[in-house]
Amino acid sequence: MMKKLYAIFIAIIICISPILAISVLTPGQGKTFNEKNFPLEIDLLNTNFNVGEKISFKATITNKSGEDVNVTSNGQMPCIFFHNINDTPTHSETTIIVEQILRANDKIPKVFEYTAVEAGTYILDIHYHIEVNGIEIHDKIDDIIIEVK
Repeated sequence: MMKKLYAIFIAIIICISPILAISVLTPGQGKTFNEKNFPLEIDLLNTNFNVGEKISFKATITNKSGEDVNVTSNGQMPCIFFHNINDTPTHSETTIIVEQILRANDKIPKVFEYTAVEAGTYILDIHYHIEVNGIEIHDKIDDIIIEVK
């Protein structure tokens, strides 16, 4: 009877071992992620500029999930779209697929620089669309109004 229980125990261990190994080797597998784990932030200090003045800032996605994760995107995230408030341009993004491992607390930064050549009111749209370990995550900073005089 004891030998039979021991054989069953060994069989269970053999069956479960590959599953445990895969779960240990795959970062963040099985965890649910959302935009709170990957906040989008900008360091724009001013929203009023003069013609000829450079508008510059950095937009950053930070991995605050506490885990290393696999991130898939178009390689252009975060996306920064700057346009005159009166324009209604079509906004599109590339469809190239870029994969990377984003370690806990690492950042995906993007620097934006634009020299204002015409006075007016502009809209600054900053957002991202990424996939983290197979989970789609979107985040957006509400449109920022930029005044150029």
